[in-house]
Amino acid sequence: MRGELDTAVATFSEAAGRWASYGHPWEEAHARFGAGRCLFALGRPTEALVSLREARDLFGRLGAGPVIAEVDERLSRATARTS
Repeated sequence: MRGELDTAVATFSEAAGRWASYGHPWEEAHARFGAGRCLFALGRPTEALVSLREARDLFGRLGAGPVIAEVDERLSRATARTS
């Protein structure tokens, strides 16, 4: 929100790890998605792809169709940037 994307990436990544250790895949997926969005905004599409793919995998296992579409759109943009 304040444009502190590096801090946001670190915070989202830490949160994802914690949610994973608590066994909450829905929250972990959202945190990984947040990290991916921030990495993309920072101009780091290759790293963004990793987080976005992890988020998509988690959302997919949960059958979360609408959010998967949103992740797929971000993945498409990140993939285009790495090509």
